[in-house]
Parts: sequence; structure tokens; C-alpha cells
Amino acid sequence: MALGRSVLRQHISAKCNSASQRHRLNQIGANLGWEFDGGGRFDVGASYIDSHMTSARTQTQQTLGDWGINNVGDVEEIAGGLIEQFCLQCQFDRYDVTNAQIAFRGNAVDLYQAFAPIYEARGNPINVTGSDYDEVEEKIFSVYAQLAWDGELMGRPAGLVAGARWENTTVRSYAQFNTPDLIEWDSDNDFTSVLRLVPESLVERSGEGEYNNLLPAIDFQIEPVDDVIARVSYSKTIARADYGNLFVSQSATPPNRPTVLGGVTGGAQGNPNLLPLVSDNFDVSLEWYFDRSSYVSAAFFAKKVKNFVGVGQEPLQLFGLRDPTSGAPGTRSGTAIEQIADIGAVLSDVSLFTFVALIDQNNGNVAAARADFEANLNPNGQIDQAFADQILAARDVVADANDPLFEFRVNTPINNQEGNIHGFEIQGQYFFGETGFGISGSFTKVYGDVNVDVLSDPNANVYALVGLADSFNVTGIYESGPLSARVAYNWRDKFLSAVNRGGGRSPVFFEPFGTVDANISYDFTDNIAVSLEAINILSEPIRSYGRDTNQLWFAQEQSPRVFLGARYRF
Repeated sequence: MALGRSVLRQHISAKCNSASQRHRLNQIGANLGWEFDGGGRFDVGASYIDSHMTSARTQTQQTLGDWGINNVGDVEEIAGGLIEQFCLQCQFDRYDVTNAQIAFRGNAVDLYQAFAPIYEARGNPINVTGSDYDEVEEKIFSVYAQLAWDGELMGRPAGLVAGARWENTTVRSYAQFNTPDLIEWDSDNDFTSVLRLVPESLVERSGEGEYNNLLPAIDFQIEPVDDVIARVSYSKTIARADYGNLFVSQSATPPNRPTVLGGVTGGAQGNPNLLPLVSDNFDVSLEWYFDRSSYVSAAFFAKKVKNFVGVGQEPLQLFGLRDPTSGAPGTRSGTAIEQIADIGAVLSDVSLFTFVALIDQNNGNVAAARADFEANLNPNGQIDQAFADQILAARDVVADANDPLFEFRVNTPINNQEGNIHGFEIQGQYFFGETGFGISGSFTKVYGDVNVDVLSDPNANVYALVGLADSFNVTGIYESGPLSARVAYNWRDKFLSAVNRGGGRSPVFFEPFGTVDANISYDFTDNIAVSLEAINILSEPIRSYGRDTNQLWFAQEQSPRVFLGARYRF
């Protein structure tokens, strides 16, 4: 459960989510192999996989009241000692908190249990805002053949593995979900989806997909000189879409404020016809084993990847839901905007909701609503907050037949652009004689040709390769008898994690991240061993941002994690 506080006002809502998932996998396979004189082998096989995944989810929401950080004293009357004041700035070592140095906190479950019955008695029921059931069934039939050979080529040791795999995959997706009856306008910028929990509101959707893939692979290696191995390989591989992307249930997310004032709706639906990510891979490497347990290697890789699963947004009108905040001519919100402008008052989320609610309170009498509104304006043309609080506590606004349909920006997973990835990797390991001390490390440089444009149109879908980043690590090693120890530094450069976040279709970048980790283990006997591991010893934080480093999405300071373990081998 999460307690959420809106940005423009301190209107609190409690949201509870419950979910369960089950996955059943049935598989049968058969393999047959022949070994030949001279180090050769031939294998053939077939397999069948029946995968069935189900997911059920229910979400509830209850509007609790106006007890945000500005009115925390209101909470103490009901919750007693459930809220505590603390120094927010003092909780951070690496980040500056500029606008909320003093804050309040409490256990969300305890607060919900204290407030829910009180606000339910005041007419704020616990509404079911989401209820859906999804199932995805995949049937995968495949056959393969592979030839392996070890021998000599031009007098030098060599080896070859070559084969191919053919797969047929069918996907069937099914969903049952309750559709929203309406989106209720609870206050200035607070909205609640109210579901019709009756049999006739239950919607069933289904979808299917099918694809075939031929996946060849060949790997050749040769030792051109002693202790040096050269490899070259080509393969085609696939990665199937996540089950969550294959769901066909639909959801509609209310706006974050009135749409006429820039509010943005959301929504989501899956796509069972997604194709798997397909990658053509080419690799070449050279390895030199210059001493026992010591080597250096260099490799070049190139991948041509298609069918990346990205997120597309499309405008859809869902479930006949109407928008009471559109400001369209002839609607209550449109009339309210005209009247507020004529009065010369300030148009805001608060004033717009208050005027529309007053129209309802006066049974559609606009003149009476205007009189009440004007009587509660301050000299600056703003509606008196105490009066606005009184109105929002007394009334919720529900769309009527004059209001237009909501247009939802629905996120849908799609197969989008192709991408090319290439780069190189250097790695090595060296032990200092018989001392037990050693060092290992690697460096990877990656290039991709589908990058995100941070200046892209906020109304246009963004396509880019995600997850690409340069990286390196270095590890100090000690191995002697029963004692083993490692101290490692692992670093990853800035990378793009996601695209099309929010109404502005923003990217999500993660800052460079490097950690120092260590572990030590000791084998007391062949059967008993103990270990101690420390992760992120230097407390490196995590931070993600959008189009600019100042557009913060997420920041988390971390403390070292320490694990003590024991192992017994039977």
C-alpha cells in the first residue's frame, strides 16, 4: 500500500494493491547423438514446451482528506503518535534537500487503518479502481542438429561446432477485467477511477501471435601458435518478450490535473503479437595463456538487432469515460472558465473545481454558483482556501452527457527500430608466482547507432537502444590453501534505461555507478566452509534523471550490505 500526496494540494489517497502470479511449464524433449572416430560428434533433437502463466491483480483507492504536510496537526487528532517529525536533510550525505528540510513520516498501514473507517463514514468509500485477470499461453516446438569436430588444421589444433535450430512459437493471450464506470473528480487535482463491479461490466479480451525462427550457429577455434587461441563465431539468437508485455488487459489512468489546464491521462495495454528480439552476432577473439592461471585476451563483437520492444503511445477513447474537466463549450467546466474570466478571478485547479462543484450544488443554476463564488474571493482574485476545502469535502464532480470522452495516452509495447551494436573487450588475469596473490580485470567499450534525442518532440514516440554502457572492473585476488579473498571495483557508465516515460515521453537515464565489493571465504574441511561478503563498501548512491540531469526521477543513497554465510557439503 502507498499513501500518495498530490503536488498542488495536500489531498491524500490510500491505494492498496494485491497481486498473484502462477507459472506452469510442461516440457518434453528427445536427443540422439553419434560419436565418430577422430573426435567428431553429430547430435539431433526435438523439444516441445507448453508454458502457461496467469496473473490476477486488484487495486483499491480511498480518498482520505486534506492532511498533508501543511496540515499535519489535523492528523494528530486521530492518529496520535503515528506521525513523527524528523530532519529530512539529516538523512542524506550526498544530496541537498532545499525545500523540505523538516518532514513528517509514519507507517502507511497504521495510518490507513486509523483513517479509513473515519473517512468511509464521512462518505469516502473504498473504491475498487483496478481488477484484472490475465493469462498467457506459449507453445514452442523446436528441432535442432549440431556437428562438433576436434582435430588439426594445417598441423595445428583446431575445433569446430556448427548447427541450426528451428522454432515455431504460438502465443495466446486472454484477459478478464472490470471496466471503470466513471472517473470521479474528487477535488482540484485528485481523481478516482470507479469500477463497475457487476457481471455486465466484466470485459473479456483475447489476442494471438505466431512466429518462426531459424537459428544457425557456428564457432571455429584454432591454436596458431602454442598457448594462443584464436576464435571466430557467428550465431543468430532470440529473446522473447516479457509476459507482462503480452497481456491484453486494458487500463485507464486518470489525469494528474484538469485536462483543460494541461492534465495528462494515461493507460496501458499489452500486445500478444510481439515478435522476439532477434540478434545476428559476430565475434572474433584472441587469447594468450602465458602462464598457469594467467592470460590476456582481446575480442571484437558486432550485433545487428531487430524487433526491440519499445513503448508506443497512442490516443484512445476507453470504456466510454467522459471528461468533466475538458473546458469544452457547453460543459460545466467550459461555463466555469467563462465565468471565472468574466469575474476577473484567477483560473487554477482549485478555482475551476470549486466553480463546477458550485454549479452542481446549485442544481445547474450558474448565476447562483457565480454569486457563491464571488462572495468567497479574496482581494487577489483567488478563491478562499477554507471555502474551497468546504466545497471539495462536500461534493465530488461526475461527468454528464455534455462532457466529451476522455482521450487517453495508452502505452503499448511495440516492435520498433533495428539497431547495430559493436564494440570490443579486453580482459586478463595474472598471478604473482606462488604467492597466492593475483589481479584480474576487464574493460568493455560499446557503441550503438540508435540513440535517444533529449530534444525530441514530447508528443512523439521515442525509440532508442536501452541498457548500453561502457564498463570496467578490476579485482585483487588471494588464493592459498583453504583461504580465498577478493576485493573488486566494478564500474558502469551512464546508460539509458527506458523511454517514453510520462506524458512528455521522457527518457530515463542512470548516472555512472561504481562499487567496491569484497568477500573472503575459508574452508575448514572439505565439507565445511564459511564466508563473509561486503557489497558497496563506499556507499555509492543511485540516481536517474530525464532529459536533463536536473530532471530527477529517482535518487537513493545506499549503505554497505554485509552477508555472513556457512556451507556444508554432504
